[in-house]
Amino acid sequence: MTNFLTADEHHFLTQAERHDTGGYDSWRKAPRNRPFVVDIDARPLAALINAAAVGVRVYEFIAIQRPGDLLHYLWVTIVDLDDEVIQSVKDSVAYRNPYAFDKNAPLSGLSFVEFDQCFIWQGDDTYLEDACWRRHVEQQYWRDKLSDLFSLVLKLQQRLRGMDDFLLQNEIGLIDDKKHRQDFFATVQRKCILDSHNLSINTDSSDFYKVLAAMIAQDDVHSVSCPFGGLTIWRILVTEQIKRAQRLGLPPDEAFTLYGPDTGLNDLPENWGGYVHIPYEGMCDGDIVFLPGWRVFHAEEAGIDGSLAQTMRMQGCRYLFVPKSRALGDLPCATREEIGDWVLYRQKPENQLLKDTTLSDSLQAQIKQASELIASADALLITAGAGMGVDSGLPDFRGNEGFWNAYPALAKTNIKFYDIASPNNFSDDPKLAWGFYGHRLQLYCNTQPHAGFGKLLKLAANKKQGYFVFTSNVDGQFQKAGFDPKRICECHGSIHHLQCINGCLHYIWDAGEFTPEVDEENCQLLNEPPKCSCCGDIARPNILMFNDFKWEDSRYNIQQQALSQWLAQAKNVVIIELGAGKDIPTVRHYGEMLGWPLIRINPRNSDLGSSSGVSLPMGALAALNAIYSALK
Repeated sequence: MTNFLTADEHHFLTQAERHDTGGYDSWRKAPRNRPFVVDIDARPLAALINAAAVGVRVYEFIAIQRPGDLLHYLWVTIVDLDDEVIQSVKDSVAYRNPYAFDKNAPLSGLSFVEFDQCFIWQGDDTYLEDACWRRHVEQQYWRDKLSDLFSLVLKLQQRLRGMDDFLLQNEIGLIDDKKHRQDFFATVQRKCILDSHNLSINTDSSDFYKVLAAMIAQDDVHSVSCPFGGLTIWRILVTEQIKRAQRLGLPPDEAFTLYGPDTGLNDLPENWGGYVHIPYEGMCDGDIVFLPGWRVFHAEEAGIDGSLAQTMRMQGCRYLFVPKSRALGDLPCATREEIGDWVLYRQKPENQLLKDTTLSDSLQAQIKQASELIASADALLITAGAGMGVDSGLPDFRGNEGFWNAYPALAKTNIKFYDIASPNNFSDDPKLAWGFYGHRLQLYCNTQPHAGFGKLLKLAANKKQGYFVFTSNVDGQFQKAGFDPKRICECHGSIHHLQCINGCLHYIWDAGEFTPEVDEENCQLLNEPPKCSCCGDIARPNILMFNDFKWEDSRYNIQQQALSQWLAQAKNVVIIELGAGKDIPTVRHYGEMLGWPLIRINPRNSDLGSSSGVSLPMGALAALNAIYSALK
């Protein structure tokens, strides 16, 4: 970053001026005439300005609104002063700051305000050295000096406002709107310090910063855990957070979650307009994680069947930054890339893991165990959640960010999945409701099931007592893949069927005659919504929505009855669960309740809990390919 101050401005602020007050006569010891000489400069003001130019202490700088404010940023260096007076100054400062000032340490300099408070006018009882200083600071020189400094500050404030820096402009906007967090403090917090610390950008790490900025802009990255305090890293992270928050209309921590070091970040992110969660101690989970030296890394979990999350004893970690000084070598579960002073590990996709020639003994054993369970079963119960359709290209709406990436029009108005998936929308705003569900209907109709469906059907169709499907998916992918509709139970209904919003006659009909025309940019239905043939009111999908008391469940009840009859007769059943998450755990609980051996296939939540069976931390397609190959 180029210097914010010109050479002349820097010299004006940092060049000390000698102040010889003329001294005073002492009655306490000889010689009677005692010197009082100090140097004064504005180095603390230069430090403040340089800090503000990189987004630190911006409020403090912009809040300089009067010449007197600049007294906080003058520095006094003692040149020639009686030892007794110096000790008196130290005692006075220590009294006001008992925990921050050591009166026994040598004193060479002090902030002007602290120094000035040590010399008090008390009328006829004023000490001679106090009177000497008080007469000196009442001279016209000080008004002229502060006025010159204030003129420079006003010019530099305007220069700061003209800088092309997103975080800086965002914070200045908060200040101008009187919405900055420090607007609600009783006083402006001012610091008279000489050191700006290391506020420069490390050009040797520029490639690393570019990679980091590109990674956090990805749609699949929703959180970062960084227990380091580098200024540039946090400027990049909080910039992305604020941009997402503005784009999605969300609070910063909901738009993009950031976890910082347990030592804190001096409230910088909050001053910028962002938010970083500071753990009480240790570090938090995240999609991107920075590995500190003190954190244990479980290398034994980094095999081809392992994951970066397992090595960190986390759940979300898919990208891991490691300092080069802490070399981890090659990890079978991740790719490795050196970037500046860091090594970036990226979790390999499940399908790539299966293509690797060095499948770990552990994963091979799990796949073999699952295939043996299926081979020995007389019947298969297939339970499936949203993760089953991901390999077909269907969204699973993981979190608000995942949902809004699929429906950016709803992000603009801060409409969450729980809000749009409500039956009330069909009466309150049918064009919006059918804009959302009409798009989904088109998407599901145009999507072809992935190859795993076909392989699963081949495995199930050969069983003596057949199979049954229990799914929370409303997409109709099992039917399209060739599964018998009479052997499918859709516990949340189907988007391919309609019902009246009023539940007329408990009637459910096929949605095939309705072809929605959707303005995807605004999530609005362009043609007329379907109508109930009985009452003429709006029709809606026969899907169980949130707070849905008018869902017509007669079709589901028929499916549920058929499933119950099959379960009553089936023997030696094995359950294959695919892509069932924990957020809405209907499918997971159903399989666990039955108590049969369970093959749980899930890349993120494959733990079996108290159930017996096999856990496969894989995607549905990758796992079905592996099992099918093992059975051939």
